[in-house]
Amino acid sequence: MPEEKNNPALGKPGDRWPGKPAPVVKTFAEVLREAAAGGPGRPGNLGPGRPNIFIGTLNIFAAPSRYLTSPLARHYGERYESKFRFAKTFFAIDLALLAAALVLLVADLALFVYPGKVRVPFAAEIAIEPKNPRNGEIVSLFITAKNYGGELLEPRLSLHLPETFRLIDFPSAYDSAANSLALGTMPAGASRKVAFRVLALAPADEGTETRANVIVSLSGSTRGQLAERTGAKEIIFDGSVFSVNASLPPQVLLGDEFELPVSFKNGAAVPLGPLKLSVCPSGALTLASGSEKCIEATRSLLGTGESISAPAYLAVAGDYGETAVKLAVLLGEGEETAPIFGQTLRTMVVDSGATVTLAIPGAIAPTAQKGTLPLLVGLKRLSVGLKAENAKIIWAPESGEEKILASLTSEELADFIQKRVWRTALALPLPVNENGARLFAEMSVVRSDGERLKVHSVPIRLPATLKVEFQATARYWSEEGEQLGRGPLPPRVGQKTEYWIFWNLAPIKEDLEAVTVSAKLPAGVSWTGKETSGVPGAGPVIYNSFNRTIRWSVGNIPRAAAEQGISAAFAVLALPGSDERGKEMTLVGPATVQLKTVSGAEASASAPSATTALPLDARAKGRGIVQ
Repeated sequence: MPEEKNNPALGKPGDRWPGKPAPVVKTFAEVLREAAAGGPGRPGNLGPGRPNIFIGTLNIFAAPSRYLTSPLARHYGERYESKFRFAKTFFAIDLALLAAALVLLVADLALFVYPGKVRVPFAAEIAIEPKNPRNGEIVSLFITAKNYGGELLEPRLSLHLPETFRLIDFPSAYDSAANSLALGTMPAGASRKVAFRVLALAPADEGTETRANVIVSLSGSTRGQLAERTGAKEIIFDGSVFSVNASLPPQVLLGDEFELPVSFKNGAAVPLGPLKLSVCPSGALTLASGSEKCIEATRSLLGTGESISAPAYLAVAGDYGETAVKLAVLLGEGEETAPIFGQTLRTMVVDSGATVTLAIPGAIAPTAQKGTLPLLVGLKRLSVGLKAENAKIIWAPESGEEKILASLTSEELADFIQKRVWRTALALPLPVNENGARLFAEMSVVRSDGERLKVHSVPIRLPATLKVEFQATARYWSEEGEQLGRGPLPPRVGQKTEYWIFWNLAPIKEDLEAVTVSAKLPAGVSWTGKETSGVPGAGPVIYNSFNRTIRWSVGNIPRAAAEQGISAAFAVLALPGSDERGKEMTLVGPATVQLKTVSGAEASASAPSATTALPLDARAKGRGIVQ
């Protein structure tokens, strides 16, 4: 037999199985080519030239350690390594896509747990008519709510106006307390239009053109979540319908006093109120009274075309240079007060060289100004006179409106130059009319160089003469015959009788700043707690049990009310003792009234004790003796 050769295609000698052909050993590349071609008579599984890299990638993903260290890679060299690198690239891409999917899953979970605020496509638009209103004019606001998205449930509209605006007219469904208007469910594409009318008042501004913003908020819910949108409209005011009449002189002398009449006129389309006109001097200007920082005038309601005035009497003191008076008109009361007018008047204070002052009562004190006094250099003669405005000074034995009080002797003049003070007693009757008066000294100076100068003092303002008539009476019956009191009449020892005490102030033709009445209860008389007053808004009559004082105070009484008379009443309980038998008993001690007018005038009056005699009670008169 011929010798068998080692044929790789047939295997090694001795490997053949009896009755079977030898196995065929194929390379890895051949296996791939057959798989791609499909073998003899079969279609390819992957198509020509396209190995299943995805399957290989999954195999590597399932057992990377086995495949990455496979001896096949070393055995087949570069052909396998290129395909292996291709598989690793796709493996990295798969891992990146898996990580991205994980991130998106976490984001979805976060949005599900924290959904945030849904922004629904709807809007609120504002139109105004007229487009450029005048300050104080009534403006119509047309607000349109539009829904561009899905169904909007429970939509509500809120209107936010500048603090100086006043709502005049609004839809019937509008809740002004909650600032909310329900619009009803709005389906997709729906719109609602509502109208408001407001009094447009510009905030305080010194310019002629002011601006303000009207803001509308529209809110509603969709898919159970709240959404909100806002819209705004700027209003530009053309000019001002309000006017304030006040003007300072361009220059004032240090030490001068002068009156600054100020008035504010309402030119708005509707009445305004409550209003407060405030005049506040600053810098070298102060109020002549010296006690307040500002002069204020108030009105509960100021009609169209009406005016409110606050005359201020100013004094010049302090530093030289520019100074100012601030004017302001405030609308509203309490925390809701808002300025609707603001202006500052400016003037220049100059040095007057020297001033004199007038002290009342009883003395005139020409006092030179501190610092350099060129007026007194070479002083030769000085005389002091007195003048009055709106009043006539009655001199005895002669009369006139001006009088030289004194001409200083050389000795007095030397003393004045050194001390800069000279005084003299003065007692003059000064009849003053209802408008008040001004009284001031005048210092005439003659210097050695022949120059003659006159310097006026700071004038003293004399208030109008007030005639105060006050009465305190006791009653058991009223003027109409109604029984007011209780208990026996005449009063009896050991038994209680109730009387009513009336305090009456006669009509006064002035605006009153304050009125105070006080008296004391004597022994044997007690306070009942019953009291009343005839002045609207006045406080109660108060009794202090510690010092047994009865006191009643009321402030800011306008002239219209003061002209009707001012009154208060209260009840007391009298319990006569045995030592008062056969006598009239005192019910309330002497009463005193003190009042002050808005112009600064002060006055007082008193009334005698009220007793059980009851002289003005026709039915009880003569029945005041204790039995």
